Amino acid sequence: DFTDAMAHGTSLWRKDARIQSLILFGSYARGDWVYEPQTTKAYKSDYDLLIIVSHRKIKEMTRLWYDLELKFLMDKTIKTPVTFILETLQDVNGALNKGQYFFTDIKRDGIILSQRPNIHLSEPKRLSAQEAYEIAKGYFEERILSANEFLIDYKASIERKSYKHAAFLMHQATEHAYSAVLLTLTSYNPSTHYLPALRSFAEGLDARLFDVWPREDKEHKKCFTKLADAYVKARYSKHYKISEEALTWLNDRITHLHTLVNQICTEHLTKLEQAAKADE
Repeated sequence: DFTDAMAHGTSLWRKDARIQSLILFGSYARGDWVYEPQTTKAYKSDYDLLIIVSHRKIKEMTRLWYDLELKFLMDKTIKTPVTFILETLQDVNGALNKGQYFFTDIKRDGIILSQRPNIHLSEPKRLSAQEAYEIAKGYFEERILSANEFLIDYKASIERKSYKHAAFLMHQATEHAYSAVLLTLTSYNPSTHYLPALRSFAEGLDARLFDVWPREDKEHKKCFTKLADAYVKARYSKHYKISEEALTWLNDRITHLHTLVNQICTEHLTKLEQAAKADE
């Protein structure tokens, strides 16, 4: 656990390592969660947790947090999926001081599950409508371009029958598409390559994204797991294999994802632009 992981080593940051705050955010904090395992989509909202730690180096202990992600995923007693993000208090308050929507919403709607004494979140800065529009527009243009370029490179890999590399490029096309939504709508993107978490956070922002990944079919879920694993295993594991058939199905789903991302972000930018013009 966390205490055991911090027990090794003599660094001062390890000795003082703490989980300073644990905050539930997203649909379960707002009260608009979805729990429909019996329907054809088999959709269930995730529990979204913000874990505030005492030092940035704790965030870099990837093995510790990867093991926690696996525990949440594999533990059959956990009926509702759990995803989490890691930040320091300094970074959270820095984001609030810049008016970042993601943490502003957590500050407003989040439910504190546990918190150490003398831990306080800053009051968020209020952005002007023009500032909000310019920030969101810049994020969207940057990330959607990257997402599209990965899809272009994927097609070249398929032509070469380089399927492992194609899977990695598909992962990146998916990750950057989700990042486009998160950054455009909230100005925040968690520092993770873990697709289930990115998917959960993005779907919590717009329910239309639920339709991208069918959850009721075992083969479809297996394909998504292959995609999620590709960031590491497609590059470094000789045992990673993926079929052309699976890649074709993933390409169809990710193309649909890109279409929805463009639509959702464009709608959001239009509203921000209209608000900015109204303030002139």
